[in-house]
Amino acid sequence: MSRKLALLGTGLIGAPAARRLAARGFDVTVWNRTAAAATPLGNAGIGVAETPAGAVAGAEVVLLTLLDETAVAEVVERLLPALAPSTLVIDFATTSVAGAERFEAEVLAAGSRAAVAPFFGSVPEVERGGLYAVYGGAEEDEAELRGLLGQLCSGLHHAGSPGAAAALKLALNVLVFPMVQLIGESLALARAQGVDPERVLEILAEGTGVRAPIYSGRGRLMLDGDFAPRATVQLAAKDLALIAAAAAEHGLELPLAERTRERFDAAAAAGHAHEDMAAVAKLLGEPLRA
Repeated sequence: MSRKLALLGTGLIGAPAARRLAARGFDVTVWNRTAAAATPLGNAGIGVAETPAGAVAGAEVVLLTLLDETAVAEVVERLLPALAPSTLVIDFATTSVAGAERFEAEVLAAGSRAAVAPFFGSVPEVERGGLYAVYGGAEEDEAELRGLLGQLCSGLHHAGSPGAAAALKLALNVLVFPMVQLIGESLALARAQGVDPERVLEILAEGTGVRAPIYSGRGRLMLDGDFAPRATVQLAAKDLALIAAAAAEHGLELPLAERTRERFDAAAAAGHAHEDMAAVAKLLGEPLRA
């Protein structure tokens, strides 16, 4: 018998996650705040509920693929009364430590089990099960968590509690967004000096000690002018705000992260919020490919 699973939030990550889980034998029911976004999943034979409570009724596992902790808090409040005892609820959002701890406390108080799994990756990775999650939950749930998360992730790191996982993910995210900004600047400088920017990506692919999937992936999108959303400018700006708040809470200055935040905020204000985060390169002026 297939496991009954509810997935709430059918955006860029949620929709392909629902399709992948259904294809792997789960009995999936989804809900989305904007009902029309879930219609294609219904047309594909996946259950669609009208409310969060309707989605989770009878579910053994609940996955939350929502934008931020505000959305998580609102949806959790609506679904808690319908949760069966001991249901495992997993939040995939990158949140503050306080947000992760609040989520855990509310789910536990309702008699269910809580875990968080903030992840690295975007649409292509979830489609092939190649996300990398930093997850946190109760020790007694770890085997079940790894089995479930392994349906969507090729890499898993158990950080401890939900709060510890949230903290580690924010620290790791400090590395991510400056890299997106930097590859744009590198390609722009190459072009300005009369060098084909393709050479930058070619050399990075061969080595140099700074080769990285973010450089090659986002650099490719920048050169192709392909800003269709995978992980958006809006998402990057949200995570950078969380990083800034965590640094301020601990009296820590992160000047490069703060400058990067300014760039992504500017990209969002310039109308690129819902484009891929590679669109931050548009602030550099001319297209990167001549």
